[in-house]
Amino acid sequence: MSTAEKTKDSARVAILKRRLKDLQWFYAYIDSLTSAGDISADDFSAIVQKATEDFDIDRQAMAGHFSVNKGTISRWANGQSAPQTFARPTVFSWLRSQVGEREQDVQSQLCQMQTQLYQVN
Repeated sequence: MSTAEKTKDSARVAILKRRLKDLQWFYAYIDSLTSAGDISADDFSAIVQKATEDFDIDRQAMAGHFSVNKGTISRWANGQSAPQTFARPTVFSWLRSQVGEREQDVQSQLCQMQTQLYQVN
């Protein structure tokens, strides 16, 4: 493996580590809001927006899971509406599971990249 390829792979590892750290922070943030009990409409909107925009949670899949239309998910993300307070932890639980899957994917990719780098060195 050339030096340029090693540098490129090292950069990919750094990106994956950052992505993993972001996912872990988000996961913990969802947990902290859920454990606090009262999830405000603003917090709810921020979480849905971050999940769908930064972590590639599919709005159509989310809409299907909650039996609402995609426009409803967009309104949740934009802060124009939110489900009843008692339903918000259920949405967060689903988002948490989706983020957990992405975290596992990133960990797997990171492991593969690091293995490749260390095998070459």
